[in-house]
Amino acid sequence: MTPRKDTILLVDGHALIHRGYHALPNLTNHQGEPTGAIFGFTRLLLSALKILNPEYVAVAFDSRGLTFRHHLYKEYKAARVRAPEDLYAQIPVVEKLVKTLNIPVFKVPGFEADDIIATLAKQAEKQKLTTTILTGDMDLVQLINDHVSLFAPTKGVSAPTVYTPATVREKYTFGPDKIVFFKALRGDASDNIPGVPGVGEVTAKKIISQVDSLDELYKLLPQNHLQGLSEKIEAKIIAHKDQAYLSQQLATVDTKVPVTLVKKDCSVHDYDRERVVTLLAELGFRTLLRELPDNIKTDSDVSETTINTLFDTAKRTEPTDYRLNKELQPVLRSMEQRGVLVDRDFLNRLNVKFNRELQQPTKAIYQLAKHEFNINSTQQLATVLYDELKLPTHNIKQNLTALSTDANQLELLEEAHPIIRHVVAYREISKLINTYTEPLGLLIAPDGRLHTTYGTETATGRISSKNPNLQQIPIRSDRGKEIRHAFIAAPHHTLIAADYSQIELRVVAHLSKDPVMITAFRSGKDIHDATSKEMGVDRRVAKVINFSILYGKGPHGFARDLKIDIKEAKEYIDRYFKTYSGIARWIDETLRFVSDHGYVETLFGLRRPFPSLKGRHVHRFAALGREAINMPVQGTAAEILKRAMIAVNKDAELKDLMVLTVHDELVLEVPTSKVKELLPRLRHIMESTTTLDVPLEVSLGSGHNWGEIKD
Repeated sequence: MTPRKDTILLVDGHALIHRGYHALPNLTNHQGEPTGAIFGFTRLLLSALKILNPEYVAVAFDSRGLTFRHHLYKEYKAARVRAPEDLYAQIPVVEKLVKTLNIPVFKVPGFEADDIIATLAKQAEKQKLTTTILTGDMDLVQLINDHVSLFAPTKGVSAPTVYTPATVREKYTFGPDKIVFFKALRGDASDNIPGVPGVGEVTAKKIISQVDSLDELYKLLPQNHLQGLSEKIEAKIIAHKDQAYLSQQLATVDTKVPVTLVKKDCSVHDYDRERVVTLLAELGFRTLLRELPDNIKTDSDVSETTINTLFDTAKRTEPTDYRLNKELQPVLRSMEQRGVLVDRDFLNRLNVKFNRELQQPTKAIYQLAKHEFNINSTQQLATVLYDELKLPTHNIKQNLTALSTDANQLELLEEAHPIIRHVVAYREISKLINTYTEPLGLLIAPDGRLHTTYGTETATGRISSKNPNLQQIPIRSDRGKEIRHAFIAAPHHTLIAADYSQIELRVVAHLSKDPVMITAFRSGKDIHDATSKEMGVDRRVAKVINFSILYGKGPHGFARDLKIDIKEAKEYIDRYFKTYSGIARWIDETLRFVSDHGYVETLFGLRRPFPSLKGRHVHRFAALGREAINMPVQGTAAEILKRAMIAVNKDAELKDLMVLTVHDELVLEVPTSKVKELLPRLRHIMESTTTLDVPLEVSLGSGHNWGEIKD
């Protein structure tokens, strides 16, 4: 197909990477490495090239680090949550793929991709090119004119929204030239651009319909009034003039970035097809081959045999975990189809009970605050706690709008005022109502069962659950445990629950080869009793420290859990690592490994990248250090459960009986007459499928409902 002459596609690489990642967050290649962002980006790029068929193309990326906007306003984009590490790990591969396609990459320190695209679009217009911008970011709408359009993928690129001056006016009621003016007034929450307080979308549009610019607005005010604006709003606009101009500056793209558009370097079809096919094979993206642009300038004869060889070679290197997840899929689909039976009447009664119990902490909070307010509003709660009741704010974290009221911060204040325990109780009951007793009833299918959707490729390797998320059914509080009573067996059937006992600590013993912990597990001792004896502390302390070390908690977290001082917590931790020196050594080795290689992996080969840790000293108690230590443990435990599920479903007597899995536990619905026969059969399979240096132990129980078993 002949390319459209004098047309260029400018691609917002940053926006497409994020869109691809969030569309396919759990996609991995045969090596177990994350590829969702790479696949999503590549699919969007190649499809856009096929649909638009431009003569030229270029891709712009953000640079890591601060931009000129951060220097103007330190809170710029401060509300954005940092992207996951496995997204950042994919960005260099995306850049490599773009360069392999012989597409120029533009990246300039201190500037965003938006600014680079704005500069290139201006240069393209001077070179008589018609420009299409491929992005999911509406910040670039301001560039649209008769020579520049915006191609915004919605569901992939098969049904994109194409923005022209006419469609912008239809969507916003004003043209592209007013977008920056609009943001100067209303602000932009996604970028944390403040705008003018009190001016929302409706008010901003009223203003824009009467004046053409911020300069004109401030020439009119305060001598003249604008139609439809209250004096209060006009006063706010006048009072926040500097903030409005700052917002305008933050929202305006820079068209003077030091980059140069050279047309001959941007030719779409000038690439080495075999190199591209080889890279796609390494990534496992066979379905994208047909999207590659026709190669008219180099030898395009890459035979089907060559392609098959490349992809077959890539597949032969797939790790055990990749094959494990593949083998698990039919098991999960069977569980989804069968679903778990729910007692709707019990759930309704529980909902009524929880709503009644919610009244007590609500009344207590209002009484102690001396007025009613929205307890669910963190800002209003912060005002009550810190401004009105004057609770101590030392060590309390500051959010963007107020001091924090999250659970960890309230825990620091529990002795400061009786209102805290009532807030904690209110939140617990409210969460149970809003997350479980009310929505679960709405999700029950006509057959009386909940049919969740299971996934396999989380960052840690654990099985996920959504619509509804059954992985988070609470078990620690007495109220939370009651919800499990709603999950029941059909008539003449019984639920069996099989739970791996202390599986993550057993995995730690295996991975670390610690002789003291291995001896304890092999001799059948309770590990918390054994730790208590070895360290000379009571069992409660031993249990807390076993799990604190497992999840990488440092002295502060350990001290908070046990309500002891930091010095004592440090002494306990030092004593623990002296007792279990093999674990201390394994932690140090794991941190060195992630520093050398930029990833960690489980016993069966699932890798999780930590690119920001590569080449750096990593502390065991730092946030990413904790994640790097915990991932091989939690991931290996998840793999053991997956292997057990596959083995259980291969057993003729147990096949298709699983109805639920939560972390280390399997729940089966079996004919009541077969319970005694199936219990030992299930235990044997789960304990023997995987062999570690320590024995695996499974706790079994049975009953009419899930809660009855756990009780």
